[in-house]
Amino acid sequence: MDENNLKYLSNKLFGIGMDDDLEGQLKVGVQAGHKEFFVSKEFNNEGDKQKVNVKLERKENLGHEFYSIKNIHHRFENQGQAVLEYTFPYIPQMDFKNGEKPSKSRTVTVKEAYNLSKERSVLKQDDFGNPKWMVGSIYQKENVPALGIQSYTGYNHREVLKNFPLDVFQNKEREERFFNSIERGNQQSVSFMVGNEKIPVYVEIAATYKSQNFFDEGKNRLYKEDLEKILGTAIPLGPQNLRENKENNVSKNISADGQSVVNEKKNSQVNPVDAIPQTKENSAAQTEKTTRIPIKRNKNNRGM
Repeated sequence: MDENNLKYLSNKLFGIGMDDDLEGQLKVGVQAGHKEFFVSKEFNNEGDKQKVNVKLERKENLGHEFYSIKNIHHRFENQGQAVLEYTFPYIPQMDFKNGEKPSKSRTVTVKEAYNLSKERSVLKQDDFGNPKWMVGSIYQKENVPALGIQSYTGYNHREVLKNFPLDVFQNKEREERFFNSIERGNQQSVSFMVGNEKIPVYVEIAATYKSQNFFDEGKNRLYKEDLEKILGTAIPLGPQNLRENKENNVSKNISADGQSVVNEKKNSQVNPVDAIPQTKENSAAQTEKTTRIPIKRNKNNRGM
């Protein structure tokens, strides 16, 4: 048995969030010597079940045989929803084509995959190291719900969020932890600083609309008018919200089987919370009258 190969595989599995308790499964698979084998683990996220099967395959290089990870298959049994499945490729931590080294895992991790199954946004990098948002999208395939992945670019979430009076921006270390968390697709707990008062909220990225969603402590969605009341200032709708172009209502999904699926978004609602709070610095630039969009309030609507 190649102990170095076992250690290598264990480290790579740990890097994608598979924990470090799969050594037994790895040893059995490597000792059997089959062309390919699987290791698996079940997770419980927010009450939902997630079963992960990692496929490993035997390769040969310069006369030396070894195993490497090929892909990671996820099965999501979300509460009150249909079962969803998706297979993500394993992407080695190689340098980008421009010679730069990746700053984070290029492979979708276990928790990131779960967040995508909840239609959240996860930040990754393309082959050249450029930021790329992956967004989960549930669509109908032969009348059965399926998970697809959409890609979006051009949203500088760090710059936009710094316009909000969040407590995490008072400390550089907390700020970086905050950004790292929401970039993995998490709903992150923060607080608005309004005078001497701290108002707890949750925030997540909504890359589809180049935006962010805020929620109260009970995870109820906070809309534009809610935020204006909390912050005591106007929040203008940014131009990124005005999806007037017909092509913007069509998105391409990469389905679980790798096929491209084009879905037309009919009667899509403009995301109400995008926005940059009105400040002295940007008030002069906001010369146009803010347009309010009537929104049907649904506290259970995640808006993504």
